[in-house]
Amino acid sequence: MTGEGARLRSWWGRVWSTAVPWIPFLGVFAIVAFAWASLVNLAASANHVPLVGPRVAFWSETIDAFWHLGTGFLLALPARDRRLLFLAPVLSLGLDIDHAFGLLLPASVPRPDHALLFILLITVVAALWKGRLPALATAGAIATHLAVDGGDFPLLDPVTMARWPFPLWASALALALAGALFLLALPGPRRWTVRRAWVELAVIVTALVLFLALVGPSAWLFLSN
Repeated sequence: MTGEGARLRSWWGRVWSTAVPWIPFLGVFAIVAFAWASLVNLAASANHVPLVGPRVAFWSETIDAFWHLGTGFLLALPARDRRLLFLAPVLSLGLDIDHAFGLLLPASVPRPDHALLFILLITVVAALWKGRLPALATAGAIATHLAVDGGDFPLLDPVTMARWPFPLWASALALALAGALFLLALPGPRRWTVRRAWVELAVIVTALVLFLALVGPSAWLFLSN
């Protein structure tokens, strides 16, 4: 085997060894998220909120997926922790499992998992089952997702199906919060003493906020659908 082939195999081995222990947790995340979306849509239908059939273009979903993977990875990068570099992008993308309602299934409430009570629920599940790092990674990943998603969200479902816009200042706060949560998830004194990491985080957050201000969040992908 060539040196390049050995390095590639070693790299994939490290990725695989990092990912495997988290597969059950990611499976539970997906199940809880899908169950939440299902219950919210059933509750909305019971209250005579009309169903809307699938309408989102596949190409929009594909670009949106890379957007969430990329932003989750960028905000976790200053932590230099393989667990966070894996969990942050995957969980950020995983929140969109509720896009099955709208992409494949009829929906009463678009993006039902994009809600504060769901964030609280899934973070508590992560904390009780896996501990502090995955709990903070989960909360940070969802904050990242909301920050760059754009549009409006049913933030208080299932209490109310009303939707609230997510302005630029809220996106900026959510990005800063997400990055801080990733760094605070680090063990021991690393979370506070790595000044380089906090400086890098400030640069990344600033760049993302400027991008959102100039180009806009990913909501523009769905305006034509």
